[in-house]
Amino acid sequence: MIDPVSLIVGALVRGLLSGLETTAEHAVTDTYLALKGVLINRYGKPVEASIDMLEQQPTSTERQAAVAWQLKAAGADRDTELARLAEQLTHLVENLPPPEPPADPVERVHRRAGMQAVGQVLDQHIGTVLRTRSEYLVDDTDLLTAGVGSAVAVPPDVRKELASLHERIRSIIEQIAARIEDAKYNDAEQTIAGLRIGYNERQRATRLVQADKQLHVSYQALRVAVEFFSGLNQNVLARIETEVSPERQANMMLGNAIMIYELTDFVIRYIQGFTVRGTDEIGSLHADAKRRIADLRTQQQALAEQANRPEVDPAARRQTLDDIQNRQSAIDELDREWEKYVSEVDGLDSSIDQVRSKIPTLELIRQNAKVQIGLIQEVALLHFLRQSSATIKGTVDALQGFQLAPLSSARVRRLLGI
Repeated sequence: MIDPVSLIVGALVRGLLSGLETTAEHAVTDTYLALKGVLINRYGKPVEASIDMLEQQPTSTERQAAVAWQLKAAGADRDTELARLAEQLTHLVENLPPPEPPADPVERVHRRAGMQAVGQVLDQHIGTVLRTRSEYLVDDTDLLTAGVGSAVAVPPDVRKELASLHERIRSIIEQIAARIEDAKYNDAEQTIAGLRIGYNERQRATRLVQADKQLHVSYQALRVAVEFFSGLNQNVLARIETEVSPERQANMMLGNAIMIYELTDFVIRYIQGFTVRGTDEIGSLHADAKRRIADLRTQQQALAEQANRPEVDPAARRQTLDDIQNRQSAIDELDREWEKYVSEVDGLDSSIDQVRSKIPTLELIRQNAKVQIGLIQEVALLHFLRQSSATIKGTVDALQGFQLAPLSSARVRRLLGI
């Protein structure tokens, strides 16, 4: 069995070395700070000084040994609460998702702002729920958004506020998705504005870019919804496990169970009603392109037959047939480029299907949270939170595994044959 002090020091080092950059790692940050705070509050300045030194050089064996010595001298090896926090921090670090490719700084700012905004909306919502249950005779489950409309004991304006939770979350998510994708299309949109082409060609190019952008915003919104759910779920878990006051921890149980229910309910409904915008317009443009390509092939064939008439001058025949051959290569390339693009768009469906396959699991988590609202038990709640973290990670992985590149200006030209 591992020595408690070694467990604590090891957890501190792992927390420091894990890095604190991504949303999924906020729980590590919170748990590390909670563990450090308990150590300092209980064992004073000598322990605080040794941890401060460790934070400067977490890989230093001498500084790790200094923390261990201070902890043993203070009697921390007999502190079960510290051991529990150390085990939780170790568990979080060991189960961090694999690092993602470096995100664009602007995109990272948008995602972080969106996560904070959704968290604030949820905190405000839970505050309203807790106040309402203390003022009116109503069952806790009747204050969930799915059934609050029938809670006649609650004033209509309060019911309306509680029922608007999902709409407010959806608004934030869709705004963040649009901001993330907007910057990616500047180049293509500027290219179209600068092209010396006719009105019809410019209209087709604009329609194509806007349809592709809508498609990406749709997909990004789904990804943001699931990622925010995953990150906030981790934060809920950390908030419960790092609260050392039994009284405050008990007060957090109901609010956090409601948060998990509402988040899960939102994601389920979002996935069930999810549609990818822009595909119909892309389909229409593809059909138009196929007609134009077919017309070009017909014209090429007719021109070849005309060039092969006996009365045509041989030199003109050769030049025309060479031109036909060269154009044929360009037409074939245009056809292949469209088929490749449409195939990539169609591939989005398989990724969405993987996400939809998670609905039964999410429904189970939602029902589990609803039962917990009626019977709040810390151990059981933490158990289902850990389960939900693992299952939600599979949903996030399904989305992260599919990357559809934004439409570039070069590809716009190829798809339009210009």
